[in-house]
Amino acid sequence: MSFAQPQVNELTISNLSAQRAGNVVFEKISFSLKSGEMLAVSGENGSGKSTLLLTLAQILPPLSGKISLISPHNNPIRYIGHKDALKMPLTVRENLSFWSKLYNGKNIFLEKSIDDFQINNVLDIPANNLSAGFKKRVTLTRLVFGFAPLWILDEPYTNMDKKNIRALDELLDKHLERAGMVIIASHQLINSKAHYHLNLDLKPHIPKEL
Repeated sequence: MSFAQPQVNELTISNLSAQRAGNVVFEKISFSLKSGEMLAVSGENGSGKSTLLLTLAQILPPLSGKISLISPHNNPIRYIGHKDALKMPLTVRENLSFWSKLYNGKNIFLEKSIDDFQINNVLDIPANNLSAGFKKRVTLTRLVFGFAPLWILDEPYTNMDKKNIRALDELLDKHLERAGMVIIASHQLINSKAHYHLNLDLKPHIPKEL
């Protein structure tokens, strides 16, 4: 059985600017990303990393500039923010079931992801009873429901131990091999295949190859 995806995903950002609370956070950012490529976004707290990711995920409108995403998929973006988007009264299993229906996910990688992130023994525990590390691990399993070519991840390594960091890195690499794209913001060194680096502390904001 083949899981190859069409090699036609491309993201182009032109002169992108954004603001929060009336203040310009960043301006005139331009870059492009194609199938199999990752962009690592760095910067101090308040530099605009989360605002950039929310804008790229089309959750926040840009102040100016253009976002162009070419993809044959109906729902091409999978965004996971730095907060865990769990329905806390529901069990882990119930949260997973909800996401499966939401994303129309029939993906055999789901069970493998549950094993990789070691959440088998918490499937019937309410999410509000989980530790911070388990909440993060459960949240990240959303990535494997169906195929969204562009993953946008805000601090996904937070509260993760070394073993689960490696599991996430492997998942990112697999996604890139399947013609996916990744944009990730993290204070932590990224060991996966980050092809490009955008430092929001630098001006002008021009991506540099790692």
